[in-house]
Amino acid sequence: MLVILLVSFSFLPTVTSVINKELVDVSFGGKTLYVGGTGPGNFSSIQDAIDESVDGDTVFVYAGVYHENVHIYKSICLKGENKDFTFIDCETKGVAVYISSDSTILSDFTINNSNGIYLDNTDFNLIYNNIISNNQVGIRAYNTNRLDIVKNTVFSNSEYGIYVFEGKKTVISENIIQRNKLGLKLWNIQSSQDNYIIGNRFVENMRHVDFQYTWPISSPATYVWFNNYWDNNLESFEYKCIFGRFAFYTVRDSNNEIVRIYSIPWVLFDRSPSNESNI
Repeated sequence: MLVILLVSFSFLPTVTSVINKELVDVSFGGKTLYVGGTGPGNFSSIQDAIDESVDGDTVFVYAGVYHENVHIYKSICLKGENKDFTFIDCETKGVAVYISSDSTILSDFTINNSNGIYLDNTDFNLIYNNIISNNQVGIRAYNTNRLDIVKNTVFSNSEYGIYVFEGKKTVISENIIQRNKLGLKLWNIQSSQDNYIIGNRFVENMRHVDFQYTWPISSPATYVWFNNYWDNNLESFEYKCIFGRFAFYTVRDSNNEIVRIYSIPWVLFDRSPSNESNI
């Protein structure tokens, strides 16, 4: 088993080779709607601005505390003025930001005291440069495709920092994942789906990572862990071992719901872990 796993890391990409960088600095072609501030016609509610927007618009939110549950159901950019001073806080009442649309950007917010961000059956979305703290789950993604989670600070969430279920072509890069009960959970992932965990900082989590792969087993270099910092790694050891499970057989009922999973312990490697805590 070790031979197969080591061969699978013969290709080690850089961060820039796998992230959809064009999304980070994208300028949506539509109009900009403003929330907060003192401008004429500004909205007082983030959701009201989203409801008025159309695909391609940007909703810009001025600094402040917004006590609401936000639903993004259009292909828009939702951007805060400054992540340190622009809060979405729904006061523990459900999910702070629910995303059900494709081609969406969420950036520059602090999201706390909630069930965090939830992406549901979406394609080609970016979660960028947010502070996500003191939630039950920081970021939860269900059946997503081409999701980039980049340069966020995800800390002090009571269950999971980031939880990806049945994700394909997921990039998790340059995040600080700290003081969560479980930093990163990857579940029911087909390891042949080009997923990358690169350049993150795993610090002070009760457990850093848990994963479960499902059949088919990965072809070479399609699930890559690279250049992450691990506060519990031995600097003298070339690789960081990452422990999880491989589900080789799944039993489903007549409604296609999983009723039993047969699995065995599995190990992956961050072949080039970083020794720098400030990556």
